[in-house]
Amino acid sequence: MYSSDENGLESANLFIIPVLGGDPIRITFHDGYDGAPSWSPDGTKIAFESFPGDPDDSSGTSIWIIDVSWKNIIPAYLILLGDGAM
Repeated sequence: MYSSDENGLESANLFIIPVLGGDPIRITFHDGYDGAPSWSPDGTKIAFESFPGDPDDSSGTSIWIIDVSWKNIIPAYLILLGDGAM
């Protein structure tokens, strides 16, 4: 898994690479910055930071979690409050 700025702009999205090889699979589609990804210990979720603009300005950064099996993306605070169905 990695974060890439494929357009040369101050934006990035997350990609995963299949274990058996092949082309990377883009898993976020955001005009801002998605980065600093981390797998959950059980390998079913990915937590990452997201910012709608320049990643060097962290004042608006939020944490999101992707359920890899369902491809659901929800804000991490919903899970912490018990509102996330994961």
